[in-house]
Amino acid sequence: MIPVFYTVLFFLKAVFTPGLDRIDHKRVHLIHVNKHKIAHLDSLIDESSALARVPDSSDCILTLNDSGGKPEVFAVTGHGALLHTYSIPFAKNKDWEELIYIEDTINHQSHIVIGDVGNNSNKKNELSLYDYSITKDSIVQHVFYYEDRMAFQPSKENMNYDCEAFFKKDSAYYFISKNRSKGPVKIYQLIQDTIYHKAVIVQKILLKGMVTACSVLSSQNKNKDDKLVVLTYGRIYLFYIHPTNFAVKLIPYGVIPFPGCGQAEGITWLNEKELLMSNEKGNLFRILIKR
Repeated sequence: MIPVFYTVLFFLKAVFTPGLDRIDHKRVHLIHVNKHKIAHLDSLIDESSALARVPDSSDCILTLNDSGGKPEVFAVTGHGALLHTYSIPFAKNKDWEELIYIEDTINHQSHIVIGDVGNNSNKKNELSLYDYSITKDSIVQHVFYYEDRMAFQPSKENMNYDCEAFFKKDSAYYFISKNRSKGPVKIYQLIQDTIYHKAVIVQKILLKGMVTACSVLSSQNKNKDDKLVVLTYGRIYLFYIHPTNFAVKLIPYGVIPFPGCGQAEGITWLNEKELLMSNEKGNLFRILIKR
């Protein structure tokens, strides 16, 4: 839990830091929204750090608690009421920061993939993904490391090995660095084919703010790219996920300012026009994108 003093600093930085409407030094389109606080999460969720909508469900959102909590994932309604608690076997919540839901239509299985990827002090060399099969009530742990992680304890200006956002595209996971240092945000690719391996850098993006979550909206048109929202303190950046020969490239197309929402840590698409966002205090916000 971050003290109130630092939460205030995050808010002030989000509002007053110049260049928050630029990516790679280029101005991006400002997108206007209507924002409403709609609910508070169930009391069991005392430090919400991620959101993921279950597709094809009438009203089911997945969330989890931040570091030090029990190894549990909570299914809640869009208004925060608890539906179910998944206890993740043989897992430890060292610093859970993000999750995604995957429907395996080939093997007829549902999965929750949890990112134990938080690394505030940058002391950890190895990070983990827990792939939890809801169908089998079992997990596979994927241990990985960043290819450019050289020193055990990097200097303050190089402390950019923290992560709170990842997504999956085709057979690879992509991790977005939190950007605690003055350098660019790094996009790492982790191919899903082994239990232990290396995440490699496939893109670097210059943007202001620390990245705390992301969410993918899959395109229903094969000729159009999927969309990605990237959450920071005070801003939401929007990208197209453009496939390349060996990875993907994030192409920015907009930014949404939203000061006054506290330490926002979770976000998910509800549909093409709506987002659901949570902060660590358990407040839920619905964001309607104007056209």
